[in-house]
Amino acid sequence: TALKNGTKGQTHIRHTSKAGSLYWFDMTISPVLNEPDMISHYVCVFNDITELKLTNERLLDNGIRMGLAQEYANIGTWDWNIQTGDLYWSKRIAPLFGYPDGDLETTYDNFLNAVHPEDRQFVVDEVNKCLETGKRYTAEHRTIWPDGTVRWLLETGNITYDDQGNPHHM
Repeated sequence: TALKNGTKGQTHIRHTSKAGSLYWFDMTISPVLNEPDMISHYVCVFNDITELKLTNERLLDNGIRMGLAQEYANIGTWDWNIQTGDLYWSKRIAPLFGYPDGDLETTYDNFLNAVHPEDRQFVVDEVNKCLETGKRYTAEHRTIWPDGTVRWLLETGNITYDDQGNPHHM
């Protein structure tokens, strides 16, 4: 229906190769309009997201063990798909920002809002430098919990690249 109205659509598709292995695509399809605003044809873009899906499945399959390990170590993990903007973070991220498990929506804005205002630009600069240079970053910064408590976090990140050498995940 959205495509008939002239807007784009997006979905994830799972395929099985002839050899039996699974692979995933993020598919975005957009209508192309002609002069009288009628749909003349569609353009479809596929991005291979197999690595992200398999990583997420491994995290879910090992969820209990990984969740306990992260809880005991007081760490969290995150994965940002640079091309789509999709962001995943483990259950431990919310408590590291002072929220009960599951009470913090996974968005980049929520992450930045949890960073102390005086440290925010530093964190953004470190992430951007990593995107520009491809070198791992480490940022020690403060967070402000909802109750006003200030806590310190040590964050690290790195880039993975797609087959064409474009940044894919951080």
